[in-house]
Amino acid sequence: MYPSQWAALQQLEDQQLGRVMRQALDYAFNEVIPENKEVAFLFIKAQIDVDAAKYEEKCQQSRDAARSRWTPKDANDSDRIPTDASAYDRTKRNADDAKDKDKDKDKDKDKDKDNDNDKRKDNNKENTQEKSEPSSSSKFIFKKALIDNGCNTQLAEDYMSLRNRKKAPSTKTAFNGIVREANKYIESHPGATFSDVVTIMVERNWVGFDAAWVKDIPTAEPEESEYMKAMNAQVRRQREIDAEIEAERQRRMRENK
Repeated sequence: MYPSQWAALQQLEDQQLGRVMRQALDYAFNEVIPENKEVAFLFIKAQIDVDAAKYEEKCQQSRDAARSRWTPKDANDSDRIPTDASAYDRTKRNADDAKDKDKDKDKDKDKDKDNDNDKRKDNNKENTQEKSEPSSSSKFIFKKALIDNGCNTQLAEDYMSLRNRKKAPSTKTAFNGIVREANKYIESHPGATFSDVVTIMVERNWVGFDAAWVKDIPTAEPEESEYMKAMNAQVRRQREIDAEIEAERQRRMRENK
């Protein structure tokens, strides 16, 4: 549950809130979509889908890392993990025995190898640093960064399609520039979000953003979203029903007197 969701759900009556939470939990744990969906459920379902996709991506990365760790390309039979425990024990014992026998013979060789390794480390230090630097930047995914900052999947795909069509580089530097200008816009427009900024870029066919470009948009209270309109309509209708019930109860009491 997120603070933004709770802010909207607080307007519901207890009974209606209970139905929303039951539908959300049944969908999250059992993937059951209710027939009579509450409006609030659709809002929560979208966030559940986003979180589930992120979790699956992390799980896949962990599986790939484990697979590459336990099955190296140049591993021999003794290096790989055996499929049964007894084979593993035999392999380990044989390897330990072999290591004990060769331990004394390899002492002098190890000293020479250590000296050679130290020299190679000094000679290749600069090359190693140069190779390691690009790896961190290659991990940046522009679309994932959009979703992490509040954009839904469809909006992120629309914006990425726009960037690809205009051949704009999807780098971390470009993304940070958009975030910096978006924050300026959000500060001067209460209620605005990063998702609103990306929507403006897609609607106006912009691959970049500058807060100064949209100064013509007046600063005002944020327009009520379709979700909030539906939520408020439900609350108003429930109050009307409660008022009708109370009026009928009062009428019957007067008749009984």
